[in-house]
Amino acid sequence: MFIENLPLEKTIPVLKSRLSESMNFINMFDQASIHGTGLGVDLAVEHKIAMC
Repeated sequence: MFIENLPLEKTIPVLKSRLSESMNFINMFDQASIHGTGLGVDLAVEHKIAMC
């Protein structure tokens, strides 16, 4: 089901939940340590954050 098919009173809580999940995901990856020799790892983490 697409979100635009939900009634407004259900849409807002779903979007707030998704936002909260995305923020938790971003915070988790934001706290990942930087890998001095693993540039690919750092780029992958930055990509994951950008895609949220």
